[in-house]
Amino acid sequence: GPLDLSLDASPSGSQPGAFGPSPFSVRLPAPRPVDVKPGAPTQTGQIVTLSGTLAGQLAFNGVRVTVPDLRMDAPEGRIVLRGFVDIGGRNPSLDLHGRLDADLARAAPLLQASLIPSGASADSADIRGALELVVTARGLVASPVLDLAATGREVAYGSLQSVSISATSSVEGNRVR
Repeated sequence: GPLDLSLDASPSGSQPGAFGPSPFSVRLPAPRPVDVKPGAPTQTGQIVTLSGTLAGQLAFNGVRVTVPDLRMDAPEGRIVLRGFVDIGGRNPSLDLHGRLDADLARAAPLLQASLIPSGASADSADIRGALELVVTARGLVASPVLDLAATGREVAYGSLQSVSISATSSVEGNRVR
């Protein structure tokens, strides 16, 4: 097949295994509009395809999955992930850093149904610009601290033209900031 996986769980620690770049293609159902009432008729059967390349490095020592570098590149954007997550042990922890860089015009088909109000034409949800989303999760797996930062450049949507967006948020315990 297209994937060979070897695990070395020796205590001496193994070197991360590298893979890719390899092509991928995922078929997804189109998102459901947000303002559609449950049970209301919607268009069904719409499929959106996301294709690109996947590459990176992974390591596993029997408890911790380490991701020195994992990249997914597609015309719609790029996702990069680095860090680790414990899948065993007494107090499993994680420290993951992810970044999404998206071309909103190309990514619109993945978002479009969520952006179009019911009854509006598909052309009314024209969106353009660039979006950068950075997510960090660290701490215990059961209750990590999440930090989010979003930056939009030259965003255009509806009557908004060439807007810059900047937002940050964090979740720690039961508090959202």
